Amino acid sequence: MADYILRNIRTLLTEGFSDRELRRFCYDTPEFRPAYDELADLTGKAAIIDALLEYADRSLLLDRVLAWAKAAKPARYELHQPYGLSSEPAARLGKLHYVPELPPHFLPRPDDLASVKAALLAGDKSIAITGATRKVGLQGMGGIGKSVLAAALAYDDEVRQAFPDGIFWLTLGQEPNLTTRQAQLAESLGDPIRIFGDAQQGRARLSELLAERTCLLILDDVWQTAHAEAFNALGPQGRLLLTSRDAALIRAMGAAEHRLGVLSQAQALELLAQWAAQPVETLPPEAKTTAKACGYLPLALAMLGAQVRGKPDRWANVLHKLQTADLAKIRQAFPHYPYPNLLLALQVSVEALEPELQARYLELAVFPEDTSIPEAAAQTLWAGAGLDEYDIQDALDTLVDRSLARRDDRGRLSLHDLQYDYVRSWQPGDVTALHERLVAAYRQQCTDGWASGPDDGYFFDHLAYHLAEAGQREALYALISKEWMDAQFKRTFSHRAFADDVERAIAVAGAEEPLNLVQVIRNCLIYATLGELATSVPPEILGVLAQVGQVEAALGYASLMQEAEKKIKGNCLIGQTLLSRGDLVAARRVYIQTLEIVVGIKDDVLKANTLCNIAPSLVQVGVVDQALQAAAEIEDEEQKTRVLNWIATALVQVGVVNQALQMAAGIEDEEQKARVLNWIATALAETGAVDQALQMAVEIEDEEQKAGALSGVASALAKTGAIDQALQVAVEIEDEEQKAGALSGIARALAQMGAVDQALHLIAKIEDEEQKAVTLRDIAWELARAGAVEQALKVAHEIEVEWYKAEALMKGITGALARTGAVDQALQVADGIKNERQKVWALRSITLALARTGAVDQALQVVAGIEKEMDKALMLEGIVHILARAGAVEQALKVADEIEVELHKAGALGDIAQALVHVGAVEQALKVTDEIEDEGHKAWALRDIVQALAQAGVVEQALKVADKIEDEGHKARALRDIAQVLVQAGSVEQALKIMAAGFEDEGYKMEALKSIAETLAQTGMAEQALQVATKIEIGAERQKPEEAWALEGWAAWFEAEMQKKAALRDITQALAQAGRTTEAYPIWRDFFISTFLSRKRAFTILQHSAPALAALDQGETLWQVYQAVMEVEGWWSERRKDEG
Repeated sequence: MADYILRNIRTLLTEGFSDRELRRFCYDTPEFRPAYDELADLTGKAAIIDALLEYADRSLLLDRVLAWAKAAKPARYELHQPYGLSSEPAARLGKLHYVPELPPHFLPRPDDLASVKAALLAGDKSIAITGATRKVGLQGMGGIGKSVLAAALAYDDEVRQAFPDGIFWLTLGQEPNLTTRQAQLAESLGDPIRIFGDAQQGRARLSELLAERTCLLILDDVWQTAHAEAFNALGPQGRLLLTSRDAALIRAMGAAEHRLGVLSQAQALELLAQWAAQPVETLPPEAKTTAKACGYLPLALAMLGAQVRGKPDRWANVLHKLQTADLAKIRQAFPHYPYPNLLLALQVSVEALEPELQARYLELAVFPEDTSIPEAAAQTLWAGAGLDEYDIQDALDTLVDRSLARRDDRGRLSLHDLQYDYVRSWQPGDVTALHERLVAAYRQQCTDGWASGPDDGYFFDHLAYHLAEAGQREALYALISKEWMDAQFKRTFSHRAFADDVERAIAVAGAEEPLNLVQVIRNCLIYATLGELATSVPPEILGVLAQVGQVEAALGYASLMQEAEKKIKGNCLIGQTLLSRGDLVAARRVYIQTLEIVVGIKDDVLKANTLCNIAPSLVQVGVVDQALQAAAEIEDEEQKTRVLNWIATALVQVGVVNQALQMAAGIEDEEQKARVLNWIATALAETGAVDQALQMAVEIEDEEQKAGALSGVASALAKTGAIDQALQVAVEIEDEEQKAGALSGIARALAQMGAVDQALHLIAKIEDEEQKAVTLRDIAWELARAGAVEQALKVAHEIEVEWYKAEALMKGITGALARTGAVDQALQVADGIKNERQKVWALRSITLALARTGAVDQALQVVAGIEKEMDKALMLEGIVHILARAGAVEQALKVADEIEVELHKAGALGDIAQALVHVGAVEQALKVTDEIEDEGHKAWALRDIVQALAQAGVVEQALKVADKIEDEGHKARALRDIAQVLVQAGSVEQALKIMAAGFEDEGYKMEALKSIAETLAQTGMAEQALQVATKIEIGAERQKPEEAWALEGWAAWFEAEMQKKAALRDITQALAQAGRTTEAYPIWRDFFISTFLSRKRAFTILQHSAPALAALDQGETLWQVYQAVMEVEGWWSERRKDEG
């Protein structure tokens, strides 16, 4: 923006305010309350500031932020000068994803930062930080500050500007779950639903997501080349930054190497002083000796400095403990670590804690590596040790103050990997017992099974891990249940978390000796099913998700859809929601993705229809150039012109006329250009810019298109009342057809103004008889609707084409005459119509008009004169409808008795039944429906009764009536109507119970759930909408796995892999048939676990492997496998039967 210096604003907020102050500002300021909700899930001050500034900029509230900042901290405000004149637009900074905060007392290392940044931004290779010290020539040193330097790079504005599509951070560690980390990255890239079969599939998908992005991927704490390779998927504009202790790994990745050395003495003393909270010049000689003794390593300096904070006379104490620590014991615990000084500092820091707190600190070994630990999880672990909530808070504060742990802005603790190694190695007891204790503590909080456990930010994500580590295998297998799956899905609106749990169960079952074959197969089948679930979510549900704020989830589901038409529909529903919120940036991204899909459509008509439908939205988000490129690929010239016309019209409607003209000027085909200019001129005229439209129309060279444009201008002028000017334009039109159209438009405008004679005079000038007749017919209708029946008749009689004259008379004039009491005249007019069908419709208009005025007997007399029973039945049904609506039920029944055509009699009785329900006569209404012979018509009538009862609040009675409906489709829609009424009344739970109990057909159930979810979302009931949306069955059998697997980059590998596995399958069969089951079994086991499973392939493998399984133990294992398969299959049928 011209008057804001965004860089200065960001610095002001970063240096002047804590994340808690920023959150508080958003919470306390009403116009920023929506932003507060957005900040809830963000980690790190930079991410919070980015989100706050993006919201403020989007909502035009930057001044409000600056006013608050100035009032709160005026000196800091003046220092940073955030408000000024800047002629250059602010560069867009890449969004940070999962980048950790810089530590307290962060010490800049400008030389290293500049060197790595230069290599990162200037070169075309990835760059890595290995953490080697130059002094000793060793590589891979931990605690030297590699991760902190990488984070500092991520926060650097120049780096962020260089990567506008984002900076993504993943910590891998020694034993990462690669597919989970890949899914985490995919989620950050807008694909949150994906479940990857293995790392190759994940890498292939990441290649698609990253192909066009200018982004930076940071892989922290990499231990193996294979781990890094799983993320080696960046496009030409992407960069990869690694941190690792292993220089060979860096070279194997082909990355430029930067060796990070230890701090200089001056830097070390500065960091030590900061942690000790005293000026560096006041540090005693013992402090300098301490810094040297711990090798000038940042982590060691932080821990030792924290010990003397507030106690400047304790430096000698710390140095003594450091010098007298048991180095032999350290070497025994960490035999391969080359820098024991750092571990000595860690040991001294831990031993400086009170014994009770030491024990608690070592118990943190129970948590997984590289995991943030919420305070609630620590409370669950330590509550059994006799600590209350406040004791635990004090303990955590002490650990953070002593630099033995770090705390993020959400209050979650984390340990450096060396600290984690330390607590694992020095844990005095069996870590398994710790896992058992934590599991037992959580079990006490689950009142109704694991699914009822606390959503504390830890439990649901890590219960499976702790069950596995506690050796509670059976409990882990039992956890993998439908209830746990539903709980995980409800929490995250994704099957990713549950898939991680299933993956762990597969690994545990596969590691058993002997292999737990039943659980391997059971969980592999579950995992395969989950992998196929998300591909067939109804597009309408994506709109619901977007409306309730789940935009990323909606986009993730859209990305998985296989059918282009559904994917486009889903994207458009998401885009419309984003536009309605004013989020143009996100909407633009969605529509760009939509255009990419549209380009792939081969059918020109479908492609053109799609582009025409979304043209206004494409213009609104500013992707006209991309839309024109998509249109250019349409081969059919007529369809292409249609798209261009829609785009041009959309541009004109939002006032961007020059761009529309530039677009037209770029069209080479003269006829096509003329057509587009015609549309532009007409659209301009309709927006009121008549002079500009007229000038443009005159300049069109193609005479036919010029005439069309002038016709549009003339009609627009007439609508504004400028009749004389409109006539002048019309006279200039040379094309007779177009001139007739213009004169017709002017005549209609004159008639609406009451100048009927003038309109007729003008119409007489139209030479085309059909055009003249159509114009007169339309004017006659308008006059009849306005009550000017005599004038309407006069106009109708001017029509020379018999068909159009009859239309004028039968639609409006005859009925209008009857309503005014001129029945004889109406009948006379009807009698004059020559076409028999049109005459019947004219008579019907008369009978209905009479019935509405209460002259039912007279209406029946007219009907009596009709010869054909079908025509008579049509009229009688109309009369019954009017009587029933008026409450004259008895009279309506008498008229219905005269109907002899079943179709119309059924409709009449249905109207009567509905009327009876409205007056409370339900039993009588049901008796009436019993008289309907046709089951389909009876179903319609019963459904109407159900709807009326539901709207009256008589739900139980409505359900009883619905149960009488035999037709499944009508019954399903009746139940949906009941549920909709309940939802609108706020009774969502009752509606869902009805859905669960009443539906047998899956398709009808899904339609009903979609409808209810949309209603809830539109009324602002976001939580309930999601509750309903999560119940929609997104079945696993709706797409062929081979289609989902056709991913560029690994299709050839997959084919070869399948051939290998087919060969292994055949070998196991041959061995089993030869009686050599001992040899066959391990081959089959490894084959099954490693196979890329889909449901179809899993069942195929079981089919071919049944002989080998049966030979193991006389069929006992095979029988258990069968039971497991049936149990799992029951989940999905149970969802269809019980959940809805």
